[in-house]
Amino acid sequence: MNRPLRLLWPVALLLLAAGCESMAERRQAESLRQALRGFETALRWDRIEQAYGFLSPGVLERQETPPNTADLRVVRYEVLEPPVFLAEDRVTQLVLLEYVHESRQVLKRLQDRQYWRFDAERGQWLRTNPIPDFE
Repeated sequence: MNRPLRLLWPVALLLLAAGCESMAERRQAESLRQALRGFETALRWDRIEQAYGFLSPGVLERQETPPNTADLRVVRYEVLEPPVFLAEDRVTQLVLLEYVHESRQVLKRLQDRQYWRFDAERGQWLRTNPIPDFE
C-alpha cells in the first residue's frame, strides 16, 4: 500500500467513529424528546395513570397511582426550563403544572422538577423522581 493511502486509513476510521457516535447521540436525543412529549401528553390529556409508566422501576415501587386521578384535569403544562444534561445519560427540566380537581373547581399550581435517566438496557428515558402529589 502506498504511503498516502496508509495515512488516510486512520483519518477515515476516526471520521467513521465520530459519525457513529453522532448517530447514537441523535437517537438518544430523539428518544428523550419522545419520552418528555409522551409524559406531557399523558398529563395534558387526562391519562395521569399512563404518566406513571414513565417512572423508573425503583421509583414506581415506592409511588402508587393516586386514587383521585379521574377527578383531576391538568389545564396547563409549561416548560419553564428546557432539558439540561447533567451527564450524558441524565437530564433535568422544570415544568409548571396547573390543575383542577373537578369536584372542587379550584385551580392549583405547582412546579415539577423532573429528573430523567437513559436506561441503556431498555433503550429509553425514565423519570427517576416521583410525580408530584396533586393535592
